[in-house]
Amino acid sequence: MRRVVLALAALALLAACKREAGPPAPTAPVAAAMAEDEMSQTLKGAEAFVTRVYREFEGFANAPPETMAQPPENARVYDKSMLALLAQAERLASDESAPWEADPLCECQDPAGMTSAIEMTGQTGATAGAKVKLGFGPKVWQELVLDLIFEDGHWRVHDIKTGDLPSARETLVRFNKEMGGAGKKP
Repeated sequence: MRRVVLALAALALLAACKREAGPPAPTAPVAAAMAEDEMSQTLKGAEAFVTRVYREFEGFANAPPETMAQPPENARVYDKSMLALLAQAERLASDESAPWEADPLCECQDPAGMTSAIEMTGQTGATAGAKVKLGFGPKVWQELVLDLIFEDGHWRVHDIKTGDLPSARETLVRFNKEMGGAGKKP
C-alpha cells in the first residue's frame, strides 16, 4: 500500500512539473500599478484594461481544470449599455437561438491555448480603440477591434468588431428585437 501511495505521489509531482504554464502572473507591485493605470482616463489606462482582460482570459483558457478558473466577469469587461443588451439577449435566448455561436472576446468556443497581442489605436477623451490579434498555436487566428469607453472611473468595452461580426452591439440590438424584446439601444 505504501508503494502505491509513493508511486501516485511521484506521478502527481511529475505531472505538475510537465504542466505548461499559462501567462506569468504579474508581481504584486506590477499588478497594483496596472490596476491604478486602468482607472486613469489615458491611453495607458485603456491599454492596461485590455491587457488585464486578455491576461485573465488566457489564464482561464490555459488553467488546469482543478483550479476552477473563470473567464473575466462581464461586469468588469463591458460598459453598462452593453451589459443591458447582453442581459436582455440572455433572457430572450432559447436553446435553439443565441446572438452568436462563439464568445465575442475571442470569436471562439474553446479558448485553450489562446495568446493575444494588443495594439492601441488611439484615444479621444473618454473613448479609445484597440486591435487585438488572437493566436491559437503558431498563427494568428482572429483579429478584433475593441471600441472602449471610460465609464464610472473604469475602461470598458463598448463594442467588438471582427471580419465576421461587424458590430457585436448591433448584433445584440437586432437579436433582441427579433426575439421580441424592445430592441431599443440602451
